[in-house]
Amino acid sequence: MVTSNGPFPDIVLPKDLSGLSEPWQLTSREARYEAVEALPLSRETILDALSTFELCLSVASELPELPLEPIAGLLEGWSFVKDELTRQMPRLKYFHRDRFIQLLREYGEDVQRPGLVEALAFLWLQTVLSAIAREALNSLEEHRDLLRIHEEVPRTLATIERVWRKADRGLKETVVGALAVIGGSMALPVLSRIESDPIAEDDLRSSARNYINFVQVSSSKDRMED
Repeated sequence: MVTSNGPFPDIVLPKDLSGLSEPWQLTSREARYEAVEALPLSRETILDALSTFELCLSVASELPELPLEPIAGLLEGWSFVKDELTRQMPRLKYFHRDRFIQLLREYGEDVQRPGLVEALAFLWLQTVLSAIAREALNSLEEHRDLLRIHEEVPRTLATIERVWRKADRGLKETVVGALAVIGGSMALPVLSRIESDPIAEDDLRSSARNYINFVQVSSSKDRMED
């Protein structure tokens, strides 16, 4: 993803992302939401969301962890910077170093400064990929009945368990809740493993414990009503 090439590093899109389907290629949250909502509901589209979730988390976790000091001045207005980059790169396939160099020059930054272009490029890509992963997970949660109809809940739970550690801290909390909503009692083994995971953050283990209790109580009520 980063190689030496003249005065600037060669910043290119991780090749795995070229396989994302069109709705998930969109970098604008609003445009992506509208495109995803317009998709016909089917087993294929919901499994595409699952693949998107897994791929975005996996790629995001492998991006270079670069110091943000070079772009500290841009972080104060990050939402504006992010939106401008999104406007210039409406799809992930347009990810290119020249877009970042152009914006940095517009902000009066010295693009020759070591680490500047890379820090901006990969922070923006990390932000976009995390947002896509979150929205793909939301889609899975929203259409959980379709997953159950097509008996894809076990596959979904297995995929989420395989990659949840790669999520950022905020998304991990969302993942735990989604497991409970999507899987119900089928998610209890996964939630139990998160609760007992020695590497997981304390608040995440506590959240898993709370959802375990929630699922158990809900399952008990359902059995009584039956």
